[in-house]
Amino acid sequence: MDKEQYIEKILVLAHQENKLPELTESVCAFFDYMKDQILSHADMHFLRHISSLVGIPHYYDMLKNFQYDDIESYDLNLSSLSSLIYEKTLCTPYTKLHKHQVEVLKNFVPNKQNRFFLSASTSFGKTFLVYEIIRKMQYSNIALIFPTIALLSENYERIMVNKNYSDIREKYQIFTLSECQYNSENGNLFIFTPERFLSFLDKNDLLFDFVFIDEIYKIDNEFIENEENKEHERDTSYRIALYNALQNNTDMLLAGPFLEFNQNTNSSFANFITFNRFKAFNYNQYRIVNKSHRFQAIKKQKDRETQLYTEIQRILDMSENAIVYCSGPDSLTRQVKNILENNVIVSIRISKKLETLIAHIEQKFHSDWILVKALKQGIGIHHSRIPKYLQQEIISLFNAGDINILFSTTTITEGVNTSAKNLIVFKGKKANKALKNFDAKNIEGRAGRFMHHFSGNVIILDPDFKKALEKDNELIQHKNYDKESKKEEIDLFITDKIFLKEEEIQKREELIKEAQRLGIDNNILKSYQSISYSQKINLYVKISNLTQDELGYITTLIQKTNMRQIKIDWVCCDWLIKFLSPMFTNNDFKRYALSITRNQSLTITSHLHYFLKDGYIGLIKYYIKKDQSVDISIDNVSKCVFQFFKYQLVKYLGIFNLIYKQVQADKLNKKPDEIGGLDRLLSKLEYNAVTNHGKMVSDYGAPNAIIEYYETYSTSPQQAKEIERRFDTYEKDFLEKIKTIIPLQINTNEEK
Repeated sequence: MDKEQYIEKILVLAHQENKLPELTESVCAFFDYMKDQILSHADMHFLRHISSLVGIPHYYDMLKNFQYDDIESYDLNLSSLSSLIYEKTLCTPYTKLHKHQVEVLKNFVPNKQNRFFLSASTSFGKTFLVYEIIRKMQYSNIALIFPTIALLSENYERIMVNKNYSDIREKYQIFTLSECQYNSENGNLFIFTPERFLSFLDKNDLLFDFVFIDEIYKIDNEFIENEENKEHERDTSYRIALYNALQNNTDMLLAGPFLEFNQNTNSSFANFITFNRFKAFNYNQYRIVNKSHRFQAIKKQKDRETQLYTEIQRILDMSENAIVYCSGPDSLTRQVKNILENNVIVSIRISKKLETLIAHIEQKFHSDWILVKALKQGIGIHHSRIPKYLQQEIISLFNAGDINILFSTTTITEGVNTSAKNLIVFKGKKANKALKNFDAKNIEGRAGRFMHHFSGNVIILDPDFKKALEKDNELIQHKNYDKESKKEEIDLFITDKIFLKEEEIQKREELIKEAQRLGIDNNILKSYQSISYSQKINLYVKISNLTQDELGYITTLIQKTNMRQIKIDWVCCDWLIKFLSPMFTNNDFKRYALSITRNQSLTITSHLHYFLKDGYIGLIKYYIKKDQSVDISIDNVSKCVFQFFKYQLVKYLGIFNLIYKQVQADKLNKKPDEIGGLDRLLSKLEYNAVTNHGKMVSDYGAPNAIIEYYETYSTSPQQAKEIERRFDTYEKDFLEKIKTIIPLQINTNEEK
């Protein structure tokens, strides 16, 4: 379209009712067209007017990002003056909101219960809005629940560093760890994952004024984006966290992208909304950033690869960037190898920051790793088998323009903010599973970023993705609000009686009575809530009946793990894993945990030994010595550490630790806290740290050397200096950055 056609379309839509979504799309498209034109004063007046007309004056402000440094220098007329006055109604003392954010904010009213469910497009600015709600309502105790540690850390950094959040820093103590000492008389802001929120509730009775839960679709297993194409346990954690947050008269905002439900039906999510007195906001149809689609239905893999090379080269020739979506890590690795072998990307300028990162990875990991080879050609890789701090660094380099092509899986949709202008969809699946309409929209949303672009380009090479976009929207479900849904035992304790069958109610009561008969402490029953009552009861009975020899195994293991350098006893560790194995419900973990090495020890024990001895890198070297390729070794270690150690193993060792300490305390007439346990091992597995500062640095996504530095500094600054002398350039730069976010402190009371 030319300029006159754009204007005509905008004027027609402006005079029609219920056409605001279409009008917004047309206004955004017109700004995208006009950003490269020479603007007259009349153009500026009109652009300011139409940006205010759709309630997004940011469109006009964004012109400053292009060539218009003097957009405020023209004379005002009545129309632009009216627009300026309207813009003032969208401004808070700290920021400027768009119309739809203000509509949500106005619904939060003091001295009444405020519960809202917000579904909106990926560029809506949901988290941005949350801080304005906090400022308006002046809450005392707040929990912000995010799906990933990366998002948790991003929000913590935003508050601690960004000057626009200085008022939040001054009013609230900010916590990200479940083990924290808060002041009940002051304002407290907790930034948690669902699992960490539950861990905090295990130990504290604090009543929250406001709870925000991001990516609320994760309550429904069918909506969880899982690149490994396996059953996911995350929905249980989300549903338990939501259930606990609802127990008091708490204000809440639940948010997610492109979620559909029909409030006028008897669907389970509609029941949830009604039962808990939520009001729903549906802004899915409002595209704050336009999407331009180009479909190329290429069925043959080889032809699709050829076209991918062409598209990448075309984007680079235009000095733009792109995310290439692949279905999973294995598919992604194949395509990156093909790209490198075909010399698709040439004459890439390697920036100093990228050069420093490459040198760090070569030294700490291996020069033959596919990630190193890709980065040397200006290609980033982002998936679940890349260590978290490298994922974050790659995203940072991509957003800064040091990397122009980023290959990714569904990890890019897990709350990761990128400044991608283009999205190339190479494969329209996740693993071997078809994408939902929801999945496709969420992936599509990575093209174009509000306040950076007016429009994003989506280039679709696989017809399966186009089919997913054209599917009917799937309705989100909440199984605990459907009497007929199949419920696991865990669900019996987070479901209201009206949504349970009689036999389910009876089973719940029997389990409670059995736990009471055995004298199991309620703290155990409400801890590790993703483990069922039956499993806890059975484990309690088994631990109560341990022989002296078996208790000796545990005592030896505890002694080794409480040494300054945490170690394990191989025989004792083998025994404990086998002892706990009947509880294992994840088949992948069960196969891994019970497999045997050549020396007849359990594989998990062997891996745990090398991980505790030499960390992540030591475990990689162990795999490589077994004649495995570098890429396969790192993939296996990532799965071992991030999926098995940090989640599965911590869960089972954690509940064992709680029950063991209670049983021993009862026998010795002591308190559970007075009984030695596996607490240091659990901390090392979950955080790779044992001190609070070390844990926070680990959350932020720091290299192991930085974590070790913080851990040591808290008790011995001089020893920390010795560690710092061994830092490479990347680690030195990282330390200077993180010290502004997490200051160094000496704490002689904190055990190293």
